[in-house]
Amino acid sequence: MKLDLRGGRSGRPHADAMGLALATAALVLTCANGYCATTPPAQKASDFDYSYQSGSPTAEALGGSYLLSLKGPEAGAANPSQVNNDLQPSISVGAVVSDSNINVNNAQNLINQLSNLNDSSKSSSGISAANSAFNDVWNYAGSAGAAVNPIGTYKNPGSLSVRIDPVIGASLGGRWALIGESNVQAVANIYRNQTGSTKQLSVGGGAVGLTSAGVAFATPVNKITYGLYPKILRADYVGYAYSIDDQGGTPSRTNVPYEGKQTVDLDAGASMNVLPDTLDASVVVRHLFFPSLSVESGDTIKLNPEVDFGVHAKYYGLDGYAEAHNLTASNVGNSGAGVTDHLGLQKTLVNTLALRAGFDDGKFVYGVGLHLFVINVDFAAGSSIDQRVGLSASFKI
Repeated sequence: MKLDLRGGRSGRPHADAMGLALATAALVLTCANGYCATTPPAQKASDFDYSYQSGSPTAEALGGSYLLSLKGPEAGAANPSQVNNDLQPSISVGAVVSDSNINVNNAQNLINQLSNLNDSSKSSSGISAANSAFNDVWNYAGSAGAAVNPIGTYKNPGSLSVRIDPVIGASLGGRWALIGESNVQAVANIYRNQTGSTKQLSVGGGAVGLTSAGVAFATPVNKITYGLYPKILRADYVGYAYSIDDQGGTPSRTNVPYEGKQTVDLDAGASMNVLPDTLDASVVVRHLFFPSLSVESGDTIKLNPEVDFGVHAKYYGLDGYAEAHNLTASNVGNSGAGVTDHLGLQKTLVNTLALRAGFDDGKFVYGVGLHLFVINVDFAAGSSIDQRVGLSASFKI
């Protein structure tokens, strides 16, 4: 399982995202009490980044290198030609949380502000508290990069995005694995507008879930192992928009109805041992069926093939990984990074403890893996725990 909270893979810094999220909740509470104001556009389903990201902390600690570093169900999801690299049946589950813009030290203070707002909204001082909440969110949006535009013009927002990539499955041993995985995302874009003395704050966003379930299998042919991952693919989407001004205007909100659609898809991979016990190489192509899912009126999620390539080298007890992902720069929406590079290094001690470090498209990560009898526990983190942390466990059965 992978939890991914970040201000978009474009890398634009957003300050105090946790504060931004809580203060946005303050807006909604205030708006519900009648102190609000045209609405911004909701986040369209086609705007999200659907490029593949593994749900494995092992891969995360190795700089996001997932093509040749994993075993069992995690391997099958990331690279179906690797599903047979662990002959013992297993079950695995895990989570990675990453965000470059969470400041957890501000969370308690903002929770207290929300509590005070809720209390004051029930008394004669409610308008004063609403003004205070409005100013707080105005300042947070500014620190998050939101420009000031005339009312009715929605561009250059401060953004908060959350991405969760869970994966769970069971390896049947040898060549097969049952896999369920998902890409769940939510985005809130916060806009600041002012015309004359009237200020307006708006939030436009949406949430989408891209979920799949299938069977990955692999078979060797001569020196190359080929793998396929046929799956059922489902997309679920909902959008929303809210606006509030500082003049006591009428609340304005728009909701895009929930939609869900499903289709079928296919990933394929191939792996090869280039030099015995020294060098391996692999390539994966995703979305071979070009799936298309219409999840709202006038908007469609269209997934084009993605190509990943990577190598794994062993040298004096070290495992090194170098990979390039999404060479086709497909499915990145309006926030994805396109082609990304990933480097990782692992040292295993007495077949029990694995020390890992790497660079995930330029961001330093590290982690450890612990093997205890039939249980593997893996941990990953970034240079700051606030930015990235992950934990997973797999069980031999």
